[in-house]
Amino acid sequence: MDFLLNNIFFLIILVATAIIFTIYSAFTVRKRSTKAYFGSLLKGSTFVFLFIGEFLMKALGLLAHSAKTKKFGKESDIAPSGGVLNYRSGKLDDGTDPVGWYEKD
Repeated sequence: MDFLLNNIFFLIILVATAIIFTIYSAFTVRKRSTKAYFGSLLKGSTFVFLFIGEFLMKALGLLAHSAKTKKFGKESDIAPSGGVLNYRSGKLDDGTDPVGWYEKD
């Protein structure tokens, strides 16, 4: 039921916005020329799209900045598909570290 009410509320706001925009457009076209109206409309829509794009890039940057990473660091390039866990370093490698150990004690 909440989903339906939210959709009805959104639809009412959308229709009200469309009616207000249509009335404003008709009033502005009568007051000025059509060419001036469309020029203003193009400038305004460009500003809105740039503002929304900038906002989305900042939000994405904020989310990416707060992402957590592994504490162990990068895995060895020698073992891209996994490898053996070196308990001395805590990383996966190819199992050839002479001072490392590869089995649990």
